[in-house]
Amino acid sequence: MTIQRVHPAYAEGFYALWQTVSEQGDDVIGPPPSLEKVKRVLTLHSEKTAPSFIYLKDGALVASAEVFPSPKAGEEKQGILGVQVHPDYRRRGIAKQLLNAVLVDCQRYGIEQVDLTVYQHNAGAIRLYQQFGFQPREAPQTITLPSGRAVLNQTMTLSLAPSR
Repeated sequence: MTIQRVHPAYAEGFYALWQTVSEQGDDVIGPPPSLEKVKRVLTLHSEKTAPSFIYLKDGALVASAEVFPSPKAGEEKQGILGVQVHPDYRRRGIAKQLLNAVLVDCQRYGIEQVDLTVYQHNAGAIRLYQQFGFQPREAPQTITLPSGRAVLNQTMTLSLAPSR
């Protein structure tokens, strides 16, 4: 198993991973982006060397972690974390390894704050994020998923800004 930077050559594996994760049941916001959009995003991340890593097992992409730059003006030093792990590879420490790689890379590229959103019932993910220092940023918000299920959505944040 290896961790490496995202590359457009892995677009189909990335897309397949997102499809698998999104098919997990009622806990999804919506379907994954199209394969063409995945290719465009991976090319952009590759060209800008954004903090984006994948985890390969026997050549297959089984997990990813990426920090997307904030789309808001004035928030160039902020990013939004996304983590996906194939169901067959969860609870093996893969997400922890990827988070470590992506957060170190954030510092390297001047990202000083990383935000994420997690369902409050995903206790395992919340514990993992807390191990890295993520803290709730605001009170959980109730959202209704396309399935009709209401869930509590927790926004968490991590400051990577240098101490002054």
